[in-house]
Amino acid sequence: MTHNRLRGVAVLALSLVLVGCSSSSETPTDTNTPTTTNTPVAAGAIPNPCSLLTVADIDSATGISYQPGVFDDQQSDDSHSICNFQPVDGVLPFVQVLVSPGESQIAAQRGTADDFLGGSVDVTVAGATNAYAVAGGSIVGMTVNGFFVQVSYMTSDMGEVTATTVTLAEKVASAL
Repeated sequence: MTHNRLRGVAVLALSLVLVGCSSSSETPTDTNTPTTTNTPVAAGAIPNPCSLLTVADIDSATGISYQPGVFDDQQSDDSHSICNFQPVDGVLPFVQVLVSPGESQIAAQRGTADDFLGGSVDVTVAGATNAYAVAGGSIVGMTVNGFFVQVSYMTSDMGEVTATTVTLAEKVASAL
């Protein structure tokens, strides 16, 4: 894994610290059929992030076969929920979806990304606002329907992956 990708993983971990503790009284409805394993109901009003992407969505965007998403109950809590998707063969590239109530976090999240990865760029994600990408496009942060959402597509090379990550982010935004 390259230095930039490792730093990207560090930002993911740091973003967990910065994710706000606001809550929403709305109960989101999930019309997608989850293709996941180990998918407990996410805390509070936070949608289960594993229900926001299908294996078919990921396979289509990446050209790689993926396993169903696994809810990360060790890193998820009342303030955010995380789902990890790994390829059928190996561990990279992996996909991660983080959802947290409170779209007001976007500025702090983007600031942290800028500080640690240097220079986020605005991107357009259908169905989202305030979208940005960092780390060669491997991390896209955005706001969708009152939630801060982060979609990551971590690879082992230095290649630009913004288009792939944005495609995945659009699937998440349309499901949320």
